[in-house]
Amino acid sequence: MNRISRKAEQRLIRIGGGTLAVLAVLGLGLRLTGQKAFRIPTGAMLPTLEIGDYLMTKPVRDPAQVRQGDIVVFKYPENHKMDFIKRCVAVAGDSVAVREGVLYVNGRVYESNLADPVGDHSCVPTPVAANCPAPHVQHDPVMQAANPRNRTFPWEGMPSPYVIPPGTVFVMGDNRDNSKDSRYFGPVELGLIHHRAAYLYWSIDPNGSAVRWSRLGKNVR
Repeated sequence: MNRISRKAEQRLIRIGGGTLAVLAVLGLGLRLTGQKAFRIPTGAMLPTLEIGDYLMTKPVRDPAQVRQGDIVVFKYPENHKMDFIKRCVAVAGDSVAVREGVLYVNGRVYESNLADPVGDHSCVPTPVAANCPAPHVQHDPVMQAANPRNRTFPWEGMPSPYVIPPGTVFVMGDNRDNSKDSRYFGPVELGLIHHRAAYLYWSIDPNGSAVRWSRLGKNVR
């Protein structure tokens, strides 16, 4: 049996106690600031958030301050025990349409600079804003990608143009071909929004075999 000396044992106890103290302080700090951690389980927010990313978020004190381009965490409208994360693409009073997979807000093409940490996430291509990227669709070969709701909104029988009601926002996943979002469950009430994306504190590939070091500490916008 391997044994350690009493002095070494005392040193290990001190180290262990110190580690626990640091973790306790960090945990208390997160609780006091309202920050919360989430693991990303799906590809609905690709390429901004990848499966296996661990995301730190900051609390939304005033949901009325949520703006187009913000990545927000909210209670799933159909089951408040579940949290969803999506990008706000339109706020109350805006009109929204999706035609052939391209998103239009207030009649103009909307395409945020996805995964660009310094990009303008409410960028609409115009002659004035020529630096905005061209509309594109992130394809994902899974069953949901074949759902026509991913390609067209509003559906037949719904008001057109579809105007976002007061007290709500319209959210969509950056991976629009494979995202269950406001095209399915409608606009999200502001009261359901509780956190905003901040940064990645850990990231591991879907197989759990390799840490993606380059993503650690990345700001998420």
